[in-house]
Amino acid sequence: MKANTNETAGEKAMVWINNALAHGETVYIYSMTRAIAISPNTHRAWAKSGNTLFKLVDGDLYIASGRHFNKLTSGNVALVSFRAS
Repeated sequence: MKANTNETAGEKAMVWINNALAHGETVYIYSMTRAIAISPNTHRAWAKSGNTLFKLVDGDLYIASGRHFNKLTSGNVALVSFRAS
């Protein structure tokens, strides 16, 4: 299957995050001032509660923060770094 070269950074990150969580890895999201760890259990708990932890809007990826969402990517640029282990 040929890779979709029109994918935004948000769409690529969402696929990567979902794959890492599906393989039982904890995903770490780093900004300049914070590090957020999302374990598979945390992700399942969010899904079970009916709340959205991640969302894509016009190709940009956001993460929930209370009642609001913080932007993780913009177009083809990641505003944070991602790691899984």
